[in-house]
Amino acid sequence: MDILIINDRFLYIKHLHQIVDLRNENEVKRITIESPERKNDEITQEDVEKFIDDWFDKLN
Repeated sequence: MDILIINDRFLYIKHLHQIVDLRNENEVKRITIESPERKNDEITQEDVEKFIDDWFDKLN
């Protein structure tokens, strides 16, 4: 299982295509991200970073 530590708040679990929010005190929040239209159907680190940036933009 590949786990990428994005920062002090988020982890990315590669095989599940999920971002885990560690700051939620009541429960661990998992957000599944969809792969962009690619032949290999792989989610890249850039995709994860863009998703998080977009997610924060929606919060503000």
